[in-house]
Amino acid sequence: MADDNGTNSLEYGTPCFEKYTKVRCIGAGTYGRVYEAKDRVSGDVVALKKIKTLNESEGVPVTTLREIVALKSLRHPNLVGMKGIVVSKQKDEDDEDEDDPKGGGSTSQDTRSDYANGSIFLVLEFVAHDLTGLLQSNHSFSDLAIKYIMRQLLEGLQYMHDRDVLHRDIKTSNILLTPAYVVKLADYGLARTLRSNSKLTNKVVTLWYRAPELLLGSTDYDASVDMWSVGCVFAELFLGRPLFAAKTEAEQMVKITDVCGTLFDDVNGISHLPHYDKFLGSDKARASDLRRMMYRKAMERNVTLPHGFIELLDKLLQIDPKRRFNPAQALNSDYFKVHHPQLVPGGDAPTMLPPITEANCHEMAARKLKKEGSQAVINGADLNKKKLHDKANAVLSVVEHTKKRPPSKPLYVTD
Repeated sequence: MADDNGTNSLEYGTPCFEKYTKVRCIGAGTYGRVYEAKDRVSGDVVALKKIKTLNESEGVPVTTLREIVALKSLRHPNLVGMKGIVVSKQKDEDDEDEDDPKGGGSTSQDTRSDYANGSIFLVLEFVAHDLTGLLQSNHSFSDLAIKYIMRQLLEGLQYMHDRDVLHRDIKTSNILLTPAYVVKLADYGLARTLRSNSKLTNKVVTLWYRAPELLLGSTDYDASVDMWSVGCVFAELFLGRPLFAAKTEAEQMVKITDVCGTLFDDVNGISHLPHYDKFLGSDKARASDLRRMMYRKAMERNVTLPHGFIELLDKLLQIDPKRRFNPAQALNSDYFKVHHPQLVPGGDAPTMLPPITEANCHEMAARKLKKEGSQAVINGADLNKKKLHDKANAVLSVVEHTKKRPPSKPLYVTD
């Protein structure tokens, strides 16, 4: 496209960011922010994932390149789709990377191109909710809804794994959901192919969803790391909160073994992993407590665990990755065979599932509301404290005033 001066107005033929209007920020992570936006011409609503500010010395982050490759090569109804890429020449008004990393600021000799000061955006299909936002907003999922969500998640993962692609960051905030319960797995910044023989980093997957072999230092893991994360999501949908919520890797491993135990046959070399002695070497063998814990949680909520639920969860949360179910095995489990035969592979949402009527609900919005609610409680407490303080001062004032008054004359009764 040429401008009025006959020059190319868009480098590399990339569409311009200005064709979209931002509505609001719906997510933020290590590698960029995600915005709800609207096409100025068509009115279509999209999601814009903003990548770190372009910098010629560093180039486009490798995570972005991997995500673009994954988005262009993977096409499945349960994987979020990419519509394109747009570029802005100027920094965003809310760009957190505006400061010069060297601390010197720009100078008149700065010869970088306009785009070196701007940002790139992935244009993705917009999906109204993510599981974290819904869970944090106290949305409760029926057994049928959980089963439908899990089936779609497993079908999307089966498609990826059949093509030797690992997601490596499955968590509730990366599982998007339409009002009709259609699942869209998102965020492929950590996706990698298994076709290369290079070592893999174990510093992947958000801590609460990270498989034991990653915590133990494995660098030659396989798709089973995704299946552990799926098990964590499965339990979270039922519990309404994360199953293993720790702050450090050591604490995470303790939480995992407290539930899943340490009683397993070391036929697959787990004890040879770098951090085995650090985390498990001195631990006495303990049987899994998963079944008893989930039944206890069900009794506390006065609900019944669906048929096949605990058996599938147990197969997903195996300490030994070689004993973990893959997507095909999970989809073929008893959990998906009974009670709801209308859940046929690739079928539409059951008509008995009412649509999600909440306003667009994502992790960031839910977190903001929770923070505002907490602040309102604090403000209310401060207001009550001030009222009590004012009341106490008023009482003290009356007491002090009474002390200063001269004694009243005695009253005499006369005949």
